[in-house]
Amino acid sequence: MQYLLELYEKDEEGIKEVLTKVHAQFEILPSRLRAYLNSNDLPHLKLFCHQMTNSALLVGAKKLLSQLSELEEGISDQTLSAREIEGRIKLIETLLPSEIESISIYLQFYS
Repeated sequence: MQYLLELYEKDEEGIKEVLTKVHAQFEILPSRLRAYLNSNDLPHLKLFCHQMTNSALLVGAKKLLSQLSELEEGISDQTLSAREIEGRIKLIETLLPSEIESISIYLQFYS
């Protein structure tokens, strides 16, 4: 979160806007990951992971950032089986509730 706070310094409305967008992205993250996996659309799954790493970086979600990066890399390198990709998605899903809660706390603070 420190990166976001430094990036937007005293722009509380900007911080709130970014947090709101990232919160919404994290809320739908599991369904989007599963949709790409179920349709075997690995190029878009890889791209989506990359986009979500940017959001995770903004809010300082280090574990989520790491897992998304590893999933993106594994898809890119073609080193992960479908079962391994699904396992990584499940792990990402377990990390999301605490990240969403953290963002919610910051949103309450800036409201």
